[in-house]
Amino acid sequence: EKSRLSKKHVDLETSLNDTKTSVDNCEAKCDELRQALHKKQIENDTMKAQLDKVKMKLGIMEGDKDTVEAKSRDLKAKNEELCDNAAELDVGLKETKKKLHQKESLSLILNQQMDEWEDRTKHLSNRI
Repeated sequence: EKSRLSKKHVDLETSLNDTKTSVDNCEAKCDELRQALHKKQIENDTMKAQLDKVKMKLGIMEGDKDTVEAKSRDLKAKNEELCDNAAELDVGLKETKKKLHQKESLSLILNQQMDEWEDRTKHLSNRI
């Protein structure tokens, strides 16, 4: 009976040692997993910070885009105004050229009349 109890005692001790070893292995594995989890949390925090930076830059870029679009609209409006002004100037230039041509024609006519008057005056002077 003693030997059987002794064997049972040894078997239980062996089983207990195996269980302790198994628990130690599980605790070691848990420590490894905790460390891995901690590293992943650090990586996650780093990625969140980078994502926040990207979102901030994107917000700035959106603001820049809005500013550029507003400036583009302003420039288009100014361009249209300049085109309108250029069209008005073109009409004015055509009218001025027309008036200049008329004045040049009148000037030629006046010069011809002056020449005729000079000729008549000379002719009359010679007669007198």
